[in-house]
Amino acid sequence: MKHIFIKFSFCILILLNFGCDGESEGTLVPTAVIPQIKTLEEGGVELIADFQNFAKEDELGFQISSDQGSEEYIISNPKTGRNSIRITTGLYQDKRYLSNAFIKTSHDFFSSHSKEFYASSGSYVPKIKTITPSVGYIGDLIEVHFSEKIPGAQKKDFNIKLHLQDAEIIDIVDEQKIICRAPKFLSNHLYYRYTWAKMSITYLDKVVPSNYEFNIKAPRIDSVSPKFIDWGGEIIIKGDFYKEGYPPDFFTVNINEVPVTKITKITPNEVRLEVSIHMFVNNPKILLGSNNRGVVETNTFRYYAPEITSFQQGAIGDEIEIIGNYFWPASYVNEVYFDDYKAEIISGESTKLVVKVPNGTYADNKAILKVSTTDELVSELKEFVFK
Repeated sequence: MKHIFIKFSFCILILLNFGCDGESEGTLVPTAVIPQIKTLEEGGVELIADFQNFAKEDELGFQISSDQGSEEYIISNPKTGRNSIRITTGLYQDKRYLSNAFIKTSHDFFSSHSKEFYASSGSYVPKIKTITPSVGYIGDLIEVHFSEKIPGAQKKDFNIKLHLQDAEIIDIVDEQKIICRAPKFLSNHLYYRYTWAKMSITYLDKVVPSNYEFNIKAPRIDSVSPKFIDWGGEIIIKGDFYKEGYPPDFFTVNINEVPVTKITKITPNEVRLEVSIHMFVNNPKILLGSNNRGVVETNTFRYYAPEITSFQQGAIGDEIEIIGNYFWPASYVNEVYFDDYKAEIISGESTKLVVKVPNGTYADNKAILKVSTTDELVSELKEFVFK
């Protein structure tokens, strides 16, 4: 019996001196043991450890490690004996982790043996409070607000998609709000260019329920200028068409349902284009499409009426020149009349017409001369005196 007492005393001495310096000789060594790790049904784990022989100023906690690094979780109000902490964020489902409990003193670090566990339920799934806006341009920022904070949340923990395209996660604010950017989600397929997309969110590979839809905002036309143009002239359309830095893959302008082929400038707020000389309609309808959303404008532009500035005198059958502006650039659209007699146009350009004075019966050797390009566009009447 005496022999057993000596052996036991020897073991106690070894324990008392382990990890202690000369000043703390005789102090019990802090210990931490993890007897159990519980999987939480709602997601996450509960780490349980028994802590002994620590001082009030010591720091107690758990460390979780994986192939992606390690994270410490501090116990706020530790007590001697059993302590636990619930970790509901930062865990990937079915991923292998190692956990150990620790005690940090002012000059030393004491750790339990590592215990392996698999996060069979992963982390808990955060609930979405709001997602805004629901309408915007490609490249606009979207804010995802959760109903509560997600401690330790990082950008890499989330994946957000609109349709099949990843949305860039810009920032996580106050562990409760994600700011991301709407990606180009329109398909290049002609028949599947939806102008809306459902958002899908995963947190640590677990799906976060969401019914959110993002709709591409329709462009807006503020003005069309100038209000009067020459044939083949340029017009400027101002408004709001897309977000700066994110030009649309699909941008079109139609005038009276005819596609414009000469668009000379496209910016988020201004479009310049040349109107086809074959567009004869005054105040035509303009349809502007950006990323498959369109806007119609009916207050557009008109053509200048032809203008006669001078003309040659002549007799019936003579070829004379008519000088002016805003004639149609080719001869076959312009019409020239002497009273009600239509003249043959020999040649034509925008500022000069060569015509043959038509045969007819004219009173007082005079006629009323006029030039028209359409039924609506007629020049001022001029008196023509025959030679």
